[in-house]
Amino acid sequence: MRNPDEFVYVNQDGSVRELTPDERQYLAEDFEPGDGARPYIKCFFSSRNGWGSLSGFLPRKRVPRKHLIEPANPDYRPVEVDTLRQHIADGRLVGDLVTENVDGSVTVAPNPHISRQERFDRLRKLQLSREREREKLARHPDTAREP
Repeated sequence: MRNPDEFVYVNQDGSVRELTPDERQYLAEDFEPGDGARPYIKCFFSSRNGWGSLSGFLPRKRVPRKHLIEPANPDYRPVEVDTLRQHIADGRLVGDLVTENVDGSVTVAPNPHISRQERFDRLRKLQLSREREREKLARHPDTAREP
């Protein structure tokens, strides 16, 4: 079990803030090593996630001295997301062929008119945009700024 006091959050723009109450609770949970829902904990300040973003949880002791650790918005609560619906919507936005089957399952075929790289770039753009919006809302109102 992790101690949330030992972590901070690094935003896409490289700024650093304290954790929100929900993030503290999330980091304190026990996860199995292969659990896809486990938090992304950076090894180094400069580490990037799978989307190429600097965003992620970082051990407080790894924050470079020159970075000020800003407070978090204590009132921020993340919106509950239906990940299945979000994946379906994202697929449609990038032009994938999405079929919602009678039995409740979903079949997705990648957009045949674009390359895999172009598809990834479009999905990355969507993900990073959502991440920036969450980070903006999680900033303390007194320190909020446009990245």
